[in-house]
Amino acid sequence: MEFVQIPFNYIDAESELVQAMQAYEVIRKHGKLAVFMEPVKGGGLSMVPAAVEQRLKEMDPLSEGEIKQFHEIVRLYKDAGPIGADLEKYRGLIYHGAPVTAILEAYNMCQLQPDPGFSDDNNYLKNTVAEEAHLDFFGELPEEKVVLADGTDVTEVVKGAEIWLIEHSF
Repeated sequence: MEFVQIPFNYIDAESELVQAMQAYEVIRKHGKLAVFMEPVKGGGLSMVPAAVEQRLKEMDPLSEGEIKQFHEIVRLYKDAGPIGADLEKYRGLIYHGAPVTAILEAYNMCQLQPDPGFSDDNNYLKNTVAEEAHLDFFGELPEEKVVLADGTDVTEVVKGAEIWLIEHSF
C-alpha cells in the first residue's frame, strides 16, 4: 500500500471509538502516507455551537498555543452535548462489552450533529459490541448494571444512550 485512508478531524482525533490520532501515529510509524476523509465529520462539523465557531475563526496556522486551544475547542464542542466532555468518572466501566465512556461519547457526539440520527458514531459502537462482547447489537442484550466508584447507579443513563444508538444505527 502506498497510503492509508482514515477518518480524521479535530473531534475524532482523540475519540475512544474512532482513535484517529492513534491510527495516524501507526501509519506514520510504518512510513506510509495518510489520506484523511471526514474532515468535517460528514458535514456535522459544518454547523458547530457559536462559541466553537468563534474560537476556530480566531485561529491561523497552528502554533503550540493554538494546538492547546484546539483541545479546549474540542472540549467546548463536546460540552455542548447532553453528556458533556468530562467522562472521567465512567473510565474503566464496561457495558455490553463496550467502554461506558465510548457509549456516552458516541451518544453525545450524535446529539451534536445537525441530524443526530445520521452519524457514524453509533456504528462504531455497534462494531465494538459485536467485536468485544460477541453480542448482536440488535438482539436482546443481557441486563447489566453500571455503578460508579462512589456507588452511584448510572445504569439508566448508559442504557438510555445505548438504546438511542441502537435505534439510530444503520
